[in-house]
Amino acid sequence: MITITEEIKKLSSYIEENTRASETSGITYIDPRNFKERILLKQNHVIFGRRGAGKSSLIKTIKENSNRNYYYSYTNIEDLKDVSFPNILIHVLGNFYEQISSQIKGEIKIWQIRKHIKANKLCKELQSSLNEFKKQIPNPDTFDEEIKSKQSSSQKADVGVASDLLIANSSESEINEIEVAKKVNRNKLESIKNSIPQLKKSIKKIQGYSPAKHILIIFDDFYFLKKSSQMFFVDFFHRLTKDTNLFIKIATIRHRSKLYSPMDGSYVGTELGHDIHEIDLDYNLDRFEELKSFMRSLIGECSSLSKAKVNIDDLFSGGGFTQLCLASGGVPRDFLTLFVKVSNNYDSVVSRKISKTNITESAIQNMSSKYSYLKTDSAEDKEILEIYLDFIKEQIIRGKKTNMFLISNSDIDQYPQVKQAIKELVDLRMLHLVDPNTSASGGTGGQRFTAYMVDIGLYPTAMQQGFTQLDPGVTDDAGRKDEMRGAPKITLHEYNQFVEGKNLKHKLKITED
Repeated sequence: MITITEEIKKLSSYIEENTRASETSGITYIDPRNFKERILLKQNHVIFGRRGAGKSSLIKTIKENSNRNYYYSYTNIEDLKDVSFPNILIHVLGNFYEQISSQIKGEIKIWQIRKHIKANKLCKELQSSLNEFKKQIPNPDTFDEEIKSKQSSSQKADVGVASDLLIANSSESEINEIEVAKKVNRNKLESIKNSIPQLKKSIKKIQGYSPAKHILIIFDDFYFLKKSSQMFFVDFFHRLTKDTNLFIKIATIRHRSKLYSPMDGSYVGTELGHDIHEIDLDYNLDRFEELKSFMRSLIGECSSLSKAKVNIDDLFSGGGFTQLCLASGGVPRDFLTLFVKVSNNYDSVVSRKISKTNITESAIQNMSSKYSYLKTDSAEDKEILEIYLDFIKEQIIRGKKTNMFLISNSDIDQYPQVKQAIKELVDLRMLHLVDPNTSASGGTGGQRFTAYMVDIGLYPTAMQQGFTQLDPGVTDDAGRKDEMRGAPKITLHEYNQFVEGKNLKHKLKITED
């Protein structure tokens, strides 16, 4: 007879093998908000989501769609994170040409001779264009090119002819060729930009080959590209979409990305809501009941796929499941990772269910993994973000012995560096948004605040003496969220002074809200 403990192990093993989307694994993308249909539309899209929110899983549905009426090119930017800009453009174009050519050839049946000839001709043209780009990779970003040319010059010579009776002068021309060498400064990025008209012709040839199909160019893990290059990268490919049937799909972390910037009376990149439309995968804690429902669906889907017979209500005691949802911060992969950790504590024989304390202990143990991702994802901003986080840990967790805090919505704009740091710490899953527009207790003159929660993994211990955990969504009989409204307020001037006192080498780059 199979025990419930064995069923849980079956479920846990399946989740552990499939928590990351890849070509060979990955949990089916659960789509309560109809994103799978939207991502296929003939529109430029940026998919925002924290690490583990499901961006790659959503992208995977593009590749797995059996009724494709499009060609697609996929590049994971993490694979190219050490490639300089603009060389990365050439590598991405290489992926584009190779993958599109493969798809064109792959859909031809063996008896379609004419179609095969036509496709072969097109693919050879694409390969020829790719080869021209690849020649530029070894060149430095700017270089001097020596150009040699030949110039002709003529010179007249007088020749005297002597005879006994007569001396006559005649004129003869001598032609000289002189080789002239001069150096011309070349800029690789400008050279690649100058190829845009030719690239668009290639795209239109693909369009002409299969008029019923559009083309999607996908950039996964876009945030691994340096912020200073991101808007120029997007700008290049956005130009290729104009008057063609090419559409951009970008998967990235919101405040680790800079897609647009005004420049010299114009702009570079893509403006949200105009040039590109967003799909936001994040579940924040402001809709906590919706979040809990989604996480239940996620476990249900995993149970179905693993064929494990598990009832989630039999696994958790008291507030155990709610604490698991809180500890995940609304991130599906964090939820599943913690579930795998705590499921080992379940013992059907002694009826020991997963408790709130079990969840907190596992979240604290998992914090080292989150810190490693912070270091990877924040790149050159790692040091400054850790300092901003240290202030909150000291002020809120150690000082006020709680997990929630408020920041004034009207005052935060006076401190753009603090605002950017808070946004990035939310994206990096160290802080979690609870409510973007709440009042506060204590006579604040009608001011509005944003409530944040510190990640449970940052707690010093699972059972800290005198510590009060405030939970989002908790209301009294009149529907008031007095617990949240009574959370301590961060003094922004003090926060800013604390960071400036560290004499940091650089500042954070400000991104769009």
